[in-house]
Amino acid sequence: MIRPFVCALAAASLLVVSVLLFGIPNPGAAQDFARPQARLAGENPGWDAVVKGIVSTFDDADMVALAATRGKMGSDLRIQLVRHPDFPKRVRSIVVEWGNSLYQPVLDRYINGEDAPVTELQRVWRDQTQVASWDSPIHADFFTAVREVNKSLPRSKRLRVLGGDSPIDWSKVNTNADYMRFAGGERRDESLASVLSNEVLKKREKALVIYGGAHFKAVKDSAPGRVLIVYTMGGSSASFADFENAFVARERPILVSLKGTPAAAFAANLFPWGARRFIQGKEVPLFAQR
Repeated sequence: MIRPFVCALAAASLLVVSVLLFGIPNPGAAQDFARPQARLAGENPGWDAVVKGIVSTFDDADMVALAATRGKMGSDLRIQLVRHPDFPKRVRSIVVEWGNSLYQPVLDRYINGEDAPVTELQRVWRDQTQVASWDSPIHADFFTAVREVNKSLPRSKRLRVLGGDSPIDWSKVNTNADYMRFAGGERRDESLASVLSNEVLKKREKALVIYGGAHFKAVKDSAPGRVLIVYTMGGSSASFADFENAFVARERPILVSLKGTPAAAFAANLFPWGARRFIQGKEVPLFAQR
């Protein structure tokens, strides 16, 4: 079951965060799985309201999957989330796409406030399967932000950042076949699912998962619980003008419920997930009541 919400992030350019809550049956549950409800006001304008709104959804979700972007606005959102005082009260683990799971011990030491040589730490995000894709200061900034948050927390309450990417060791990669053992087919999704299963679900913890949207099906399929999926989209393009004008509040960023609002009338192809919806050959709004 989907519960959709939307957020626009900047005054000059529109960045939308669409929040979808999926109810996934737990095979071990003795009773029917309850339909999840994300409790948000219709419109939540301003950074404080956006961050508080997303953090509060952990009351209804076991995992929040946040679409990873390589720009400053996405980085600002991630850092503000982990710095919110209520975040460590609800969440223990953060799983990131830009982390090679082979170097988890190095990342653990750094996040816990211990010394880690820069050259050693950089291997976490530089030596993963998607070479150069994540080599940006904003990813190091995120690790530093979590490390700073942990300094104020007792050890039992500290956040843990987990690298979800395949444990590739480039010193042993000599052929394309060697590389494909870690990056081919569904290998990267399998690595993510393994980390979620072994480091989050078995410990009955809640997690923020920061990954590209193409991997969210792996998150949803591997998590026997409630997964909140947060997409980012938008920009200064005229194609988003009608969508932005559907909001009453002018302040940005803004977190907005799609269900039961004018924004729900927009066709699916405006959004970055899934295909366009057609019924009897006619395109219909993405969130039309069924």
